[in-house]
Amino acid sequence: FKDGVIHEPFGDGTANQNCCHCKNAVPTPRPTSSCSGDTPDWEDVDHYTCAWYEANDAPGCPRYGNAYEGGLGVANENCCWCR
Repeated sequence: FKDGVIHEPFGDGTANQNCCHCKNAVPTPRPTSSCSGDTPDWEDVDHYTCAWYEANDAPGCPRYGNAYEGGLGVANENCCWCR
């Protein structure tokens, strides 16, 4: 599956057809945030809000939290998910 295409090696079918874990897997929803205290109306220079950082970065925002400053600072200073 490394190229985005589901391959059927040797004609044995897909993982969903042959793997009990895959067959019975139920997608789990992303947990909702339990934090509070985002700076009201904060957004970064590209107009992304704290909700975007929560959906696209790990807790503490190690990847993007200090990268894009808004008028009130970076996500690590304004979003509870990133603190």
